[in-house]
Amino acid sequence: MRLDLFPFLALLWLSNAAPTETDSTLSPDPSLVKISMLTASGTGCPKEYTTAHIPSDSGSVYLLIEEHPGQYELQYRKSCQISLSITFPPSWQYSITKTTFSGTENLDEYMTKTQRAIYRFSNDGESIKTNATLNGPLKGNYKIEGQANATVWSPCGGPAQLVVQGSMGLTYNHSPLPGVLAVEPPATLTVWNTGIVWKKCEDAM
Repeated sequence: MRLDLFPFLALLWLSNAAPTETDSTLSPDPSLVKISMLTASGTGCPKEYTTAHIPSDSGSVYLLIEEHPGQYELQYRKSCQISLSITFPPSWQYSITKTTFSGTENLDEYMTKTQRAIYRFSNDGESIKTNATLNGPLKGNYKIEGQANATVWSPCGGPAQLVVQGSMGLTYNHSPLPGVLAVEPPATLTVWNTGIVWKKCEDAM
């Protein structure tokens, strides 16, 4: 874990400080759900500043992307590819339900920011798409949600690599020129909260 991200993660945990009981019939033992590997590339998620976290209820995966001034500046569109392996008991499988995008933004009037995340398992050609839009004027924190367009389950019998292809872009509705995805100093932190749902594999029921 990056130490400079710890204060932000602490806020996430505090916001969910009230403990919730996990129904063992609906999800595996949370202590057995872990991220074993993560790689990132692209103008929208620098590999040295992209991390992931699974909260104690194992009901989501937080993808945290930190951008610093000078990295891929003056772009109206950014792309991102994240690959991660989630280990869990082989008698379970999971699917993606939604993506909640949050962070800070400075949008003028008539500007629209679009964020997309497409998920697929490395051994399956089917994909799960989520997208959401944010309209200006806005200066400050935001949270927007995109529901999954399909249900695709991870394979039974072991971990599968989850590949996430993301993009974000700006359009300026009163001009043919696009907006610019600027990074405010000292850094801009974007969070993708990927909701997941679990079920038992049929041969384990």
